[in-house]
This record gives sequence, C-alpha cells and structure tokens, in this order.
Amino acid sequence: MSKVSELYWNLERYLVVQGIILISAALYRFALIEARFVFLFLHIIQSRMFGGSFLVFNVLQLQFLLLPLLLSSKPTLGTKTHFGNLDILVNNAGVGGVKVDVDAFRAIKPGDGKSPNWNEIMTYTYELTEECLKTNYLGPKRVTESLIPLLQLSNSARIVNVSSTMGRLKNIPGERIRQVLSDDGVAEKGLDELVNEFLKDFKEDSVETKGWPAFMSPYTVSKAALNALTRIVAKKYPNISINCVCPGFVKTDMNYQTGF
Repeated sequence: MSKVSELYWNLERYLVVQGIILISAALYRFALIEARFVFLFLHIIQSRMFGGSFLVFNVLQLQFLLLPLLLSSKPTLGTKTHFGNLDILVNNAGVGGVKVDVDAFRAIKPGDGKSPNWNEIMTYTYELTEECLKTNYLGPKRVTESLIPLLQLSNSARIVNVSSTMGRLKNIPGERIRQVLSDDGVAEKGLDELVNEFLKDFKEDSVETKGWPAFMSPYTVSKAALNALTRIVAKKYPNISINCVCPGFVKTDMNYQTGF
C-alpha cells in the first residue's frame, strides 16, 4: 500500500465505501454494494441474454483518493453520466470495536454450558470505540447522504443497512437512551449528539453508570444508532424503500470465520 493510500486509510477508514458493484441488465437496473476493501479495479463483462439483449457486469472499486469525491455534496465519479441512476445501496461496512484474543475466541464452543470470560477475551480502547462508531454509523450515514440524489432518480430505489440483533434496544440498560433511539421525532442531529455522548462517557470511563451496555458496548451502540438512522432516513425519503437487516451470525473476518 502506498504512503498516500495509508494516509487515507488512517484518516478516512470509517468512510470506506469498501468498493462499488454496479450491475445492469437489459432494463439497466443497477445495484451499489459495499465490499470489504477499496482498491482501484474496473472489470466489464458482456454476455448474450435472451432475445439478443446484453448483460453488463461492471465492478468498480474505488481508490482511497476518490473517497473525498464520493463524499462531496455532489455525486461524481461519472456514475450519473454513465448509468443515470442507482437502484440499490447496501451499507455493509462493519468493525467490532474491540481487540480480541483470537485463540480464546475460537476456542469458545456454543452450547457446551460454559460461560466465556469476555473480560479476558475482549479489550476495549477509546481508539477502537471511536473507529467502530465512525465505521458502523457515520460511514453509512455519509455514503447514504452522498448517493441519495442518484437513488432518487430511480423508479424503485432501495437502501439496505446491514445491522445486528446486538443493536436491539433491550440490550441498552438506560431508559433515557432507549427513548432517544426509539423516538420517531428525533432528528439526525439528536442521534449524532447521542453518539457523541457515548464517546464522551466511554472516555470518562462511565459507560455502565450512564446506562450504556457493558458487553460489546461500541458495537451495540453503533448498530442501535444505525437502526434509528434507518428509521429517520426512511421517514425523510418515503419514495425510497429503506430497511435494516440482520443476516445472523454468519462467517466473516470480524468473527474470525466462526459463524455459521
């Protein structure tokens, strides 16, 4: 990785769109899907379809240097020029927000009746906590804001935010916090303030006393905030189908391939 790329990785990591996949068929339907890492890569495949039509598969993964363009106030990267609109946006970026003892984590056997000592397996730091909130909450928020204009040009636009059952309100002890997250009248500004409040409480070592969850608090709060953001954005743009979904405990790099 070049020094410039490393710089953007350090400064803009939470804004990584993680790649863009644009798929078009005969009716020019497109999907924008987040992948895991961002590198400059363009691949085009054309093949015959029924009735002589074509299937065009475009894989466009953004270089780190292009991220500021994507996150600017006006959509760019030639997307609108070449494709006209976007139909689907899937926000799938995610980090755990903790340092994990990988060997101890992999040694856990669900259903064996033994309760793991999570305090020995997971280590929390402010840096990882901040990264988690920026990746899991702020990242999808910024990407969505930037691509809304292109989605609004679609006749059937959809946004899917990949969330987690960890973000359920029952996992958050504080009643006031749950009320803010479930308030249909809360604005994005209020949600941002709540996230900043959590970061402040974490830095002051008052997470539990202030009503935040003790277990996986960065990840839990980030997903709860993402769920609330999904509801807010869906209300703001009723012409776009906007939902969040939990795929379950599937195998990913984040759980060291221990999922199902």
